[in-house]
Amino acid sequence: MTVLDASQHARGLAGEPELLSSAGRPALGVEIAVVDEAGLPVALGEAGEVITRGDHVMAGYYNPGVRTDLSKAVRDGWLHTGDLGRLDAEGNLWLVDRKGDMIIRGGYNIHPREVEDVVAEVAGVHEVAVVGVDDADWGQRVVALVTAQPDADPTALPDAIAAHCRDRLASYKKPKEVRVVPELPLNSTGKIAKKDLKAPLNAEAGAAGAAPAGGAGPGAAS
Repeated sequence: MTVLDASQHARGLAGEPELLSSAGRPALGVEIAVVDEAGLPVALGEAGEVITRGDHVMAGYYNPGVRTDLSKAVRDGWLHTGDLGRLDAEGNLWLVDRKGDMIIRGGYNIHPREVEDVVAEVAGVHEVAVVGVDDADWGQRVVALVTAQPDADPTALPDAIAAHCRDRLASYKKPKEVRVVPELPLNSTGKIAKKDLKAPLNAEAGAAGAAPAGGAGPGAAS
């Protein structure tokens, strides 16, 4: 869909480093837009769902007798990717997160990747996944699951992460709980399987009556 060309790499290396984190501009014959829930374009720099159209977009699913309705993925010729991104005035695209991973806490939208990037800065953190867990008071609460570096003290990580997040994140974005786990589950493409992480946490929250935000728990952090 996009290309970050040689001239943009040169600009990035010459003093515009943010360009190097961009996915680039639309490739030849590709159209890209970023839209809100109603399918309307958002303002430049604002995050929304990335949609695309052109000859590169699939004609449809081959699912004989199972599903022929493409309305959820392709509408008016536009493929809705399920990715959240933002565009700048030059048409450069930055990917922000997956739409299905977004956390909604008390009416605020939280992009897990933003929180993950901050948690990953803490010494001793090997991997991190941030998910939204059901919460009776706020809709969802932010939970961070991390694996520790071999030479790190896992018992010290929750407090270190909480202290770091207090300085770097708005209050509503901070993890309300940090859990150190032996490993994070992966899906068939090698990405962290967040659905597999969320299911037992939501079941646990339901069994406990959806513990209030900031409630105590293993490795809880406020």
